[in-house]
Amino acid sequence: MHDEADDAWLKEISDATVVYAAMLVATGAGQLAGILLNIALGWHQLWLPALLSVVLEALAAARGSASRRGRALTSRESLRLSVMYSIGLFVVTAFLGFWTLLARPAGSAPVPLPLPPAILLPVVVLAAAVATVLRWGLMVAFAPRRPAFAGAVEESPAPFEGPAP
Repeated sequence: MHDEADDAWLKEISDATVVYAAMLVATGAGQLAGILLNIALGWHQLWLPALLSVVLEALAAARGSASRRGRALTSRESLRLSVMYSIGLFVVTAFLGFWTLLARPAGSAPVPLPLPPAILLPVVVLAAAVATVLRWGLMVAFAPRRPAFAGAVEESPAPFEGPAP
């Protein structure tokens, strides 16, 4: 039998998949923009690509969610989305990092780290937490303020047409 609850669940999964995919594209676009800006300015700053990624992720999440749902996300929904995205990004990044280490040829030189591992891990966790909170705040700020954002065309009088008699 066809169940409306199944349809709602499927739509929720579909919407989430589209929004997370848009956020992932925004992550890459932010990284690329930050790298190009670093090159243009003659800098070598890690924070610039990271910041631009978070800004574009928040924009994609806020606008994409509103478009898919027909309304802006609440602050709580934005926080949940930001946290889940950070966890997913952390897992994927950790997996790729470990894979990179394991794929190195035997006997190759160790990978130089910018900080000792005992300090690096807390710094990475703190940076992820800051990015999560910043993304959440930006998602709330970027949320559309009009309820009819979801692509609906608002009824408005035709140009040069006065009020109805």
